[in-house]
Amino acid sequence: MQDITERKKAEQNLIFLHNHDFLTGLFNRGYFEKELRKLDVVENLPLSIIMADTNGLKMINDSFGHDSGDELLKKSAQAITQACRAQDLVVRYGGDEFVIVLPRTNYEEALKIASAMKELALQEKVANIEISISYGCSTKQAEHESIMEILANAENHMYSHKLSERSSMRSKTTEII
Repeated sequence: MQDITERKKAEQNLIFLHNHDFLTGLFNRGYFEKELRKLDVVENLPLSIIMADTNGLKMINDSFGHDSGDELLKKSAQAITQACRAQDLVVRYGGDEFVIVLPRTNYEEALKIASAMKELALQEKVANIEISISYGCSTKQAEHESIMEILANAENHMYSHKLSERSSMRSKTTEII
């Protein structure tokens, strides 16, 4: 007999690193793309998606350094995770974007979760600046709807919110500097 405990721990660690973002600990985009196909089933309808973006990451990085930018992303991820439920899939989609997949959740419930996420983020600060998250939601109601269109709709809604909040974040950062 041979003890393979250390080898099994190393394998588990590799699997974790393969599926998770190294900075936030959230699932990564590769994992999301595999899981989305599994979640896109009739039993999970209505299936809502929230796309969220941390406002001002570039400005924070440029003004206060990348360590502050990393802290911004970590605190944003914590606020998002805290607002979500155990059955929700929370993903760092890339850069300063996050995606949350909400099985068996209608549009109104998704908006409540997104709003809670935004409120929790506003309670946190990085470099004396409140964390601001823009979000967009979309919901798949019927089996024939494309999950990729739902994702694109959530992203479009997020960008329109982001545009309306951009000047406020810029003026807050400039004031702090």
